Formats: sequence, structure tokens, C-alpha cells
Amino acid sequence: MGSEPLRVLNVSGGVQSSTLVYMAARGELPVDVAIFADTRWEGRRTYDQVDRCERIARDAGIEFRRVGIGSLPERVLTQPKSKYVTLPAWTRAADGTEGKMREVCTYEYKIAPIRREVRRIMAERGARRVVQYLGFSLDEVRRVRPSDVGFIRLVHPLIERRMTRADCIRYAERHGFPVASQTSCLGCPLSDDGWFRYLRDESPEEWAEVVAFDRAIRRGGPRGVPFDGEVFLHRSRRPLDEVDLRTPEERGQERLFA
Repeated sequence: MGSEPLRVLNVSGGVQSSTLVYMAARGELPVDVAIFADTRWEGRRTYDQVDRCERIARDAGIEFRRVGIGSLPERVLTQPKSKYVTLPAWTRAADGTEGKMREVCTYEYKIAPIRREVRRIMAERGARRVVQYLGFSLDEVRRVRPSDVGFIRLVHPLIERRMTRADCIRYAERHGFPVASQTSCLGCPLSDDGWFRYLRDESPEEWAEVVAFDRAIRRGGPRGVPFDGEVFLHRSRRPLDEVDLRTPEERGQERLFA
């Protein structure tokens, strides 16, 4: 590869990163390798879309790789000494103090595995620099951060094109590509009620899995140290299957008819 940078596309299976895959397949974005980091805890809709993105990329001659460090829920629940939580779960200490655990799962399960794979590909191809495409749209500009390593230049094609999430959906429809859905780890504590409501109403098996995980982490603590309190997936700090997931409109209608 010589002095040419390695061009890498991060794939999540969501609307924005799927749009970058579509652009690459149409020759609008030069990509050498697309990489998906698998937490082994994505929703079925995400895996279905990643499969579609892989087929589209490979049909366009773009290499597609999947990486990961194992199952996030299994690693959380099988740590030595205790069931410590490496995701930003919500806590209530024994004295009633409420808090939230550190968000390190994105780095551990997404950023670090992709970066290791990038280094491996660089060694394979003799590349010394990397252009890494990230699927942040214009309405996510607050998420943009500079690269923390000198050999990687982060590029945000959607922001450069002034494209919002809605623009990405229109792009897929205009060019005949499947429209992706929201992506999230099944039990991400940062999910809104709409996600948990979708699991409960549309995907009962995944809902049961997340409810069981929520119960399992209740007495978890960081780094193998038992937590003097309780840990929850939902920001209300209630057991997930006891949370009121109705929409504001549904609650308002109940008050109206009452």
C-alpha cells in the first residue's frame, strides 16, 4: 500500500453507518475494509442489517471483517469473585445515594477491538496511516471527537455532506437500499423507554433475556468488589419488568378517562 492511507469504515448496523456502506458500494466513498465490532448482545434487527451490509459491501468488492472480545453479558456475569458491571448501569447505594457506573463498554467492546484489527490490517498491507470513517450525522455533531492516536485520521462523511439521520433514510429509499433501524445493545442502560417497549411488545424472547440480565446484576459491583446497594438497567432504578413503559400520551389518556 506504501504511502497511501488505509481507508476503514466502522459499521454498526444503524441508519448512519449503513448509509456509509451504501455510499461505498455506489463508489461515492473510497473504502478498503469495513469492520463491525460484535458485542454478542446486539438486537436481532441489528444483526440482520449487518448481514445485509456485509453482502452489499462484498458484492461491491469491499472487504468486510467482524471482530470482538466475546459476549458482553457473559463477561459481565462471570467475572471472578463477583458479578461486576462494565456498562453504565444505574445504582442506588445502601444509604439511598443514587449514581451511575462508568461507561467503559463502548471502548472495551467497540473501539479497542476495531483498533486492534486496524493495526493487524496495517501490518498485512504495509500501511502507515489510516483514514477511519465514522457514521455520525449532522444531528450528532456533539459526538465528534478528535482522534487520540496520531496514525488515525477520523473522517465524518455525513457531517461533511450536511446529512441528518432523516437524510440518511431518504438516501437509502432513493437508491433502493434497506432502511436500517435503531441499534443498541439489548440491555444498554442508556436506552430510552421506546427501546425497552419495543423489546417487550415485539421481541418477547429478547425482552426475557434482558429482564433476566437486569435481575442478575442487581448486587453486582465494580472490579469484583461487591456493591453495597443495588444495580439496575433502567434509569428509574426499578426492576425492568416493573417499570412503567407507557408513552406520555398513554399516561395522559389514562388521566383523562379517569
